[in-house]
Amino acid sequence: MYVTDWKMNRVVRFSATGAFLSQWGTMGSANNQFDFPWGIAVDPADGKVYVSDRSNHRVSIFTSDGSFESKFGMMGEGAGQLLAPSGVAVSQPTGQIYVAENGNSRIQRFGLSKHDYLGQWGSIGGDDGKFVEPGDIAVSNDGQTIYVSDTAKYVVQVFDAGGYFRFKFGGAGTAPGKFDVPVGLAVDSKNRVYVADYGNDRVQVFSPAGEFLTSFGTSGSGLGQMSEPQDIAISPSGIVYVVDAGNHRIQRWQLVETSTAPVLEIKGKKKIRTSSATRVLRGSVADADGDAVTVTARIGRKKARVSGTTSWSLRARLSPGRNKVVITARDAAGATTRQVVRILRTS
Repeated sequence: MYVTDWKMNRVVRFSATGAFLSQWGTMGSANNQFDFPWGIAVDPADGKVYVSDRSNHRVSIFTSDGSFESKFGMMGEGAGQLLAPSGVAVSQPTGQIYVAENGNSRIQRFGLSKHDYLGQWGSIGGDDGKFVEPGDIAVSNDGQTIYVSDTAKYVVQVFDAGGYFRFKFGGAGTAPGKFDVPVGLAVDSKNRVYVADYGNDRVQVFSPAGEFLTSFGTSGSGLGQMSEPQDIAISPSGIVYVVDAGNHRIQRWQLVETSTAPVLEIKGKKKIRTSSATRVLRGSVADADGDAVTVTARIGRKKARVSGTTSWSLRARLSPGRNKVVITARDAAGATTRQVVRILRTS
């Protein structure tokens, strides 16, 4: 476990259980020094550690034990230049490094092997796809979805791997799914998104589609409580590490999977009488575990085509008389939920 200690201008290395191992860095601009180290990421393939050095306007790269290896970026607004880089994320599937720039309100992409500039997106502004203060960045397991927190807009924006805006979630507030300064981001093995909700002293968890699933943490200094959580990391074994910055500590949670079946909702009545030859049915499905869900349907013995998942619809072709429509939601863990709609066609 690696922690950037920006007030002390160092990186501290611990074992997975929190035993101190080593540290490196002092105040300065030399290769093994920092001036406000903030974001940190580890390449799972070779263990290299990437640190965004905000006031030196660069990303420095170290071996797993802290030996300086290389760096990229310099102060500026041009392609490949950096201004107050904050979040950094490594994507092995795409062979890229993503850097969120607080100063230039944009995201830049670099090659993982040569650290060469590949592209960028974003500019300052309130519109979708633009940023005011991008904080952290996280990448889905397949490398095709990029999540960026904007601490000033109180949202997480979601992009494809090339930077095309897809959707956003959040907004200012204290209710579930709302934020008071979202900062650190992490993605678990099921692509659920964890957000360090700094001002609300909690971590919130969302589905890959941005649907609120759960949260943990309350204000305070006791075990399980938080004060200004800033960042999150999740180990392959399902341990969730949270930087509890206001309490100057790291806390650990064990992720416990459940087998909760998806919740399948149908809009309208489940017993219908109609003279039409077709009927459109609509509904929604959600999975508390964040598993991927598929929705299928049968009308008698025949399959019916279902469009969408989170919000789904199907056009039922009806035979004269009684029709039984069985709709099934199945998640990736195999848990299923079924709903039945009975339709009487009178002519």
